[in-house]
Amino acid sequence: MIVVRLREAMERFRRLAGFRMTYKQLSEKTGLSESTLQSIAARSDYNTTLDTVDRIAIALNCPLDDLLEQQNQATFGNQPVVAASKQRLRAEPRSKDVHGPQD
Repeated sequence: MIVVRLREAMERFRRLAGFRMTYKQLSEKTGLSESTLQSIAARSDYNTTLDTVDRIAIALNCPLDDLLEQQNQATFGNQPVVAASKQRLRAEPRSKDVHGPQD
């Protein structure tokens, strides 16, 4: 599950910018409602869109990998899968006959 770490991003913004951005100010910058922002911050299971995440990242001058976190590691085969921003995934080589004979 991917979690938006909004509170942490807002705190990081406060430290870097020297002032605290409120949900109201963030709402004005992003065009998102205060209640939506509060839900994103409070609920780890809140399902939002990439557009919403992008708006927040731009408003907080925050890279996406600081704003997003993958919590439950999934597995692919027997190998753990981690966020692509943290580790590149290697594709398994395909055998030549996967797509049938090449004439």
